[in-house]
Amino acid sequence: MEHTQRHEPGDDRAAGPPPAPPSPLTLIENRPPAAHAAVGAGVVVTDGRGRVLLGLARDGVWELPGGKLDPGESFEQAAVRELREETGLAAAAADARVLAVLVDAAAQGLARLTAAVRVTRAEGEPAVTEPDRIDRWQWHEVAALPGLGSLFRPSAHVLDVVWPGVLPGLPPVHRHAVRGA
Repeated sequence: MEHTQRHEPGDDRAAGPPPAPPSPLTLIENRPPAAHAAVGAGVVVTDGRGRVLLGLARDGVWELPGGKLDPGESFEQAAVRELREETGLAAAAADARVLAVLVDAAAQGLARLTAAVRVTRAEGEPAVTEPDRIDRWQWHEVAALPGLGSLFRPSAHVLDVVWPGVLPGLPPVHRHAVRGA
């Protein structure tokens, strides 16, 4: 005797045994992606008087500590690593907060994504650890920032996240605020 089951239109039940569970998902990375963006972190750290740390680059341009992410790093991890590598200041990733992600155009037609990272506690004294790049590290009053002369554009945008309006006339940037920051 043959068994048949009646299904009404719209009835999603299928006759027969239940479907087999899906096989485990395998993720494939068969070719490296072409570079479309530069991704980094700009680090804002202040001293006990509220002054912000900036480095004077060999080309005469002031900049925040920071740099590119290494593979597998979070923005917070990259921020504290770059801070230590560039200035000798030690901080924990738990003391770093991403405030916003900024998107603008970098040289060579690449998009640039910069995380504005605020480090709330760092230990040590700033020192020049990369003399081929930086002449000196110096603490600056926030109100004096407009008079610096030359400031690296991504650093200016990161500073504007922490102290909005202190640097008037900045070029446009896409700013994506991080909730809870």
